[in-house]
Amino acid sequence: MVKLLITKEIEVGLGGSNIKHYHALGYDGWYWHNPKDDRRKDEYLKSKGWKVLRIRSGHKIPTIEQLEIAIKKLTTTDKVFTTITLDDWKEEEYEFSLSRSDRK
Repeated sequence: MVKLLITKEIEVGLGGSNIKHYHALGYDGWYWHNPKDDRRKDEYLKSKGWKVLRIRSGHKIPTIEQLEIAIKKLTTTDKVFTTITLDDWKEEEYEFSLSRSDRK
């Protein structure tokens, strides 16, 4: 049996008694996301044994192939974090948000 968790902290979490690790999926839209909070969440989840996939995008969603590659990295290796960055991700907005969130 697999549990599906929807929380304020992550968009989707998967886990269950027959799964070695819990898996978290975070989706960052550049306009709304807070880099400092995302890093805090990622570190907390990793410290609790979760593997984290973070998707960075403006409005797009990843293809099935992109998801399969990222999920395979997490499920077949010791890797505990991976990112899919789509072509509409605005890195300069992310950096601005990061510098702004560090001042709080």
